[in-house]
Amino acid sequence: MAMEDKFYETILKRKTGTAEYVVRIACIVGCLLLLNLVWVMGDYFMYVLVIEFFAIYGTVYVFRNTSVEYEYSYLNGSFDVDRIMGKNRRKPEFSFEMKNVELVAHEDSPRIDRYINNPSFKIKDLSSGYYAENRYLVVFATRPEGGPSAVLIEAPDELLAMLKHDAPSKVYAKDMLQG
Repeated sequence: MAMEDKFYETILKRKTGTAEYVVRIACIVGCLLLLNLVWVMGDYFMYVLVIEFFAIYGTVYVFRNTSVEYEYSYLNGSFDVDRIMGKNRRKPEFSFEMKNVELVAHEDSPRIDRYINNPSFKIKDLSSGYYAENRYLVVFATRPEGGPSAVLIEAPDELLAMLKHDAPSKVYAKDMLQG
């Protein structure tokens, strides 16, 4: 990297939603029911025990895949978001270049009202899922093929400063809501 390169990286834990909790509880209840079935089955308990083993393995798999983090990486106008599942499996979630961005504004900003009121406007949530003061909507000038019109991210002050440096006319921080 050259001396003038701007790099920022952070990891953000995603809130575990209700659906994920329901699936986790269903897996645990299923394992417990199978364990009780082992005692009832008598001669066939070995077959049920093998099924129980696979059920426990599946439950561990579900728990790992419902634990999600997002990693934001920003390097000289290129913003990448990776999805990390179970703290060991990484999948590229979304990427964009600042030159393709029309607007970056706080989610409460009146600047984004004209976009949100459009019925075909699609937002991809790449934030933690919790309410935070640093949630920003990144609106794209041209919508990627089959992709969202905007993404919702949590931008710490350092990242926001880098975005503002690379695209000063497109980035509006929360303290600039009225202007």
